[in-house]
Amino acid sequence: VIHQLPDDKFNYVLGADVAEGLPNGDYSSFVVLKLSESRLIEAASFNAHIHPIDFAYMLHAVAYWYGAALLGVEINEKGASAVINHLHRELMYPNLYYQEDFQTANYREIHDRFGWNTNSYTKGLIVEGLKDAIDYNIIYFYTRECIEQLLKYKRWISPHSKSLKTGVQSGHDDLASAALVARQMAKAWHERKEFQPRSIPRNSWEDVMRRGESIALKELEAKFIL
Repeated sequence: VIHQLPDDKFNYVLGADVAEGLPNGDYSSFVVLKLSESRLIEAASFNAHIHPIDFAYMLHAVAYWYGAALLGVEINEKGASAVINHLHRELMYPNLYYQEDFQTANYREIHDRFGWNTNSYTKGLIVEGLKDAIDYNIIYFYTRECIEQLLKYKRWISPHSKSLKTGVQSGHDDLASAALVARQMAKAWHERKEFQPRSIPRNSWEDVMRRGESIALKELEAKFIL
């Protein structure tokens, strides 16, 4: 769902939650946020069953469309590694989020690994971060299903393990998870230097197509132009 078209006056971030792509399983989802001066605004979202590799192509296209957005993929599900590897090694997307260690002495030791890792510590960070953004009216969502999932998002006791859980107790929470990651990407973007991507990454399919067209044009010129 596209709520706002890309605007080159603004920066964007994208948070993604990856499923395995099984017909009866969870959905793969993403949420795009526009970073304005004082608020975060949902620009687009997606929520459907899709193969992880196809999802990687979709993320690549959408993230580039929104100005080479900072792209954070949650790595907790089985399909996530395939998506990350394809984005990094095959499509060579240049603005992937890399992991940060929030429990080191200097608080932000960068790991040489891509993706957002949700664990018992970082789950609290992203939940509280989004809650604060909602409470202070600095984030706005338009997708009805995302809003409904966020309204159901809470802490509850698992009847099986008797442990404390955070999420939607009954039903899907894929869009809510993508929204949580997107909010964290907005925070990470503000803590980074402004990203200046190359217009077309070397050896990406766009670059290959461009160079292929250039070679073909030169061959035509050599053949038909004296």
